[in-house]
Amino acid sequence: MIRPRPRLIKIIFFQYIGNLDEILAITLWTDDKVAVANNTSVIKVYDLSNGACQFLRGHKDIVVTLSAQKKWLISGSKVHYNFFARIS
Repeated sequence: MIRPRPRLIKIIFFQYIGNLDEILAITLWTDDKVAVANNTSVIKVYDLSNGACQFLRGHKDIVVTLSAQKKWLISGSKVHYNFFARIS
C-alpha cells in the first residue's frame, strides 16, 4: 500500500499591523520575504523570519502590480513605469 507523504506547512506567527488601506498586490519574494503594494507609491517588504519591514521607494504613483522570480522583484505603477529590484 502506498501512503502519501506528509506535507510540511510553514506556520507564520506574525501579524502585521499598520496597513489600513486596501492591498493591491502581494507576492512572496524569497522564502522569507513578502512584498506588499497598497494605495501608495512605496512597496513594503516584510521579513517573515524576524518581523522587520523595509520600504522600497522610486515610483511616482500608486504601485498596482508586483511579481517576483528568484532574487528579482518587478513592480508596476499607474503611470506606466516598471522597476526592478534585486535582493542580495
